[in-house]
Amino acid sequence: MNEVTDTGLDAGLRLLLLAHLRKMLEAVQLVRVGGRALIEEQLDVIVGTVIRRPEAAETLQRTGLFDKLRTWVDTMNGLLSVGTGATQLGQAVTRAIEM
Repeated sequence: MNEVTDTGLDAGLRLLLLAHLRKMLEAVQLVRVGGRALIEEQLDVIVGTVIRRPEAAETLQRTGLFDKLRTWVDTMNGLLSVGTGATQLGQAVTRAIEM
């Protein structure tokens, strides 16, 4: 989240990404209640935002965040597909977001 805040991203795009990342943190915190579905939904929203807005992908690429976002998405998908326990999943996702 700090990297998104500290980049030269357009204010609207920066706020949009930060809002989605904050919702992802909420989904992680609620994993015991909502299961992995909430996390998958938020992951889809973040990916959809970048795909739907070509200027977002270009800006993220230019600032070096695109590859980090892709790595983060791959990590999230891996964690979800392995079926990690709720506690481990929450800890791993929190670490990945805070990177």
